[in-house]
Amino acid sequence: MKLVSEFKKQAASFKKDEKGSILPLTAIVITSLMLAGGAAVDYARYSSAKTIMNSALDAAILDAGKRLGAGQPVDQKFRDDFDVFFNVNIAGRGGFTDNYTITSFNADPDTGKVNATATASVDTTLMRIGGLEKMNIGTESGGIFESRDTEVAIMLDVTGSMRGSKLRALKSAANEAVGILLPDGNQTRNTRVSIVPYATSVNAGRYASRATRNNQSQQVANLGNFTNPTNNVRTNGCVTGRGGREAATDASFQDFPIGSDIRTVEARRNDLRCPNASVIPLTNDISELKSEINSIRAAGWTSGHLGIAWSYYTLSPNWNTLWNNQDNRAGAYGNDINKFAILMTDGVFNTAYNGVGNTSADSFNSDAAKTQSQKISAELCENMKADGITVYTIGFELNDANARSLLDNCATDARGNEEFFYLADSEDELRDAFRSIVDNITSLRLTQ
Repeated sequence: MKLVSEFKKQAASFKKDEKGSILPLTAIVITSLMLAGGAAVDYARYSSAKTIMNSALDAAILDAGKRLGAGQPVDQKFRDDFDVFFNVNIAGRGGFTDNYTITSFNADPDTGKVNATATASVDTTLMRIGGLEKMNIGTESGGIFESRDTEVAIMLDVTGSMRGSKLRALKSAANEAVGILLPDGNQTRNTRVSIVPYATSVNAGRYASRATRNNQSQQVANLGNFTNPTNNVRTNGCVTGRGGREAATDASFQDFPIGSDIRTVEARRNDLRCPNASVIPLTNDISELKSEINSIRAAGWTSGHLGIAWSYYTLSPNWNTLWNNQDNRAGAYGNDINKFAILMTDGVFNTAYNGVGNTSADSFNSDAAKTQSQKISAELCENMKADGITVYTIGFELNDANARSLLDNCATDARGNEEFFYLADSEDELRDAFRSIVDNITSLRLTQ
């Protein structure tokens, strides 16, 4: 019994000694685990804050670059606008602290460079136990706004199928696109836009007589080429296409004149009549562009290749002698100028004049005409892209598979995340398509 009693004493003594050594060790382990857990939580907050800061600063750089390109003077208001945009994006992305500061900012209108740095700090939570109360964040971003001249041709389908809500949607989307490319109140010195409405034919307005190279005389389209004028009638601004080997090129009208057709010039039928809105060559006059867009009325068939051709002509230096004003003339092809065409339609290209077989009133809306219009359209697109023109296409409520395929093939091939072929099935989607395209055109290239 004595042995048992001694054993119990020793055991009790050992137990007391165990508590004395284990408890401090346990406290150290628990504290370490708490600090490690706290560090993980605080680092996650730091990473989130860093992401928010980077995104907000990148967005502010992009906005400043667009304003720089739009001609806004680099003054205190320019800097204030930058700060406001940055702050709004911080708040809009969830915000993390009031303690953030833009530490440097520079915008150079001569080089197009914009750069900035920002700092902030994040309050820690459990890491305070270890004596670290704040974690500092630093971020920087910069971009180069390409100061090269930019020329954009916008082709608008104004055919009869666009009547009503579709035409209202198109006017709204086109006006917004022009407004983004040429912001109100800023004469954008290096961006110009042309407008090309099309239907059964194209209204070349005051430029028609020169483009047909026959004063005000009438040329009648024939199989693959032109006959001499057979009727001395005025074109009324209405032009069609040209046949032969230059049907799908931008060869000068002086060597290969554009045709007109008595069936459209003297049309009494609404579906044959020339569009009321005329071609506007390259300009940065936003009032002129919007006025023409707002004047559009819908009528006629879909001679899509004529719209593509005249979009091409407004971007081509080979056509510069057509335009009276030097400011309307396109720059040379090459890397010094960005050239874009935005081609929009809501239907199958179904109308052509050259090579369709006869001269009856309905022949240019036949199956042969449909085939010819689509063939020339495809060739025009390939030639534009070969000349360095970036081609965007938009199909609006376009259900025909062949028409979709044509627009898809016509557009510049997708690269990275950037798309060039858009399908829109509603007014909102049409507006989004135009907005996405012009945002791509005006976007900055981030350098940091």
